[in-house]
Amino acid sequence: MEYAIRTEKLSRFFGKQKAVDQIDLTIHNGQVYGFLGRNGAGKTTTIRMLLGLLHKSEGKIYFHGQELEKNKKNILAKVGAMIEFPGFYSNLTAKENLKIYHSLLGIQKKHAIEEVMDIVSLNFEDKKLVSKFSLGMKQRLGFARALLHDPEILILDEPTNGLDPAGIKEIRILIKKLAEVHDKTLFVSSHLLSEVEQIAHKIGIIHEGKLLEEISLAEINKRTRRCIFCLVDNPEKTAFVLEQKLAISDYEIYPEGEVHIYQNLDQIAMINRTLVTAGVEVSSIKLSKDNLEDYFLKLTDTNKDNLTNDEIMAYSKPMLLI
Repeated sequence: MEYAIRTEKLSRFFGKQKAVDQIDLTIHNGQVYGFLGRNGAGKTTTIRMLLGLLHKSEGKIYFHGQELEKNKKNILAKVGAMIEFPGFYSNLTAKENLKIYHSLLGIQKKHAIEEVMDIVSLNFEDKKLVSKFSLGMKQRLGFARALLHDPEILILDEPTNGLDPAGIKEIRILIKKLAEVHDKTLFVSSHLLSEVEQIAHKIGIIHEGKLLEEISLAEINKRTRRCIFCLVDNPEKTAFVLEQKLAISDYEIYPEGEVHIYQNLDQIAMINRTLVTAGVEVSSIKLSKDNLEDYFLKLTDTNKDNLTNDEIMAYSKPMLLI
């Protein structure tokens, strides 16, 4: 599968401070890529470099195999973006605002405005002034502007920031629609775990400027599956005991003696006793079920005592299901 966006050791320094530190991003065509990190982790700085709005200090950026620095005009003509809160002329309608950008961008396609308004479900808002729009409607208008030139890639910085649950749901549905129906590649930065978990195929986690991990959502779900978690001194003997003595086949062995057992979850004591009797030293055994919040916090080696109130609210809010 071809990379839509790829970076090599991308870095940005502000004086001696490393805002982004040698990150290697890999976003495939047709993916929704969730760029996850706390406020100040380096998400917006990365996006500004991807869009050529901020000079990189080191590294390379590629779009569809072409280096951005050498082909900026041609590449960015195929990229749409929405960074932070979109600004519009509040005394004009959505269509009138889009006509201005249609003219500025020199778009030749005759019905481009009508098409993007239909995609973002603003086609029935011909006469309402933007000043009367809700935040969710303004965000959808921001999407419409980013889509006017029919880009292959959309880069979105915190697209649900400040929205209420209904507005968040609208944007989430729109992002999925753009990927699944209109075949767009979307790079979406956010600090809202619930948002990223529901829209992304792949997640990149950035912390203090470093890309800690790129991982598929399927793999995260697999790693956070309910299981008996145990630490043992002899994984090979553990596997033999699980299969031959306990008839357990659904388990996984990780480095440093970590074992996840997905069967017989109500028989922890019996499993522990059988392993110890067979000569396996079990230093820890417990029932475990992590969620994305737990996974993120473990990976970034932090805890809620270190988070701001806004971040705690973001991480602990209930999942919104479409």
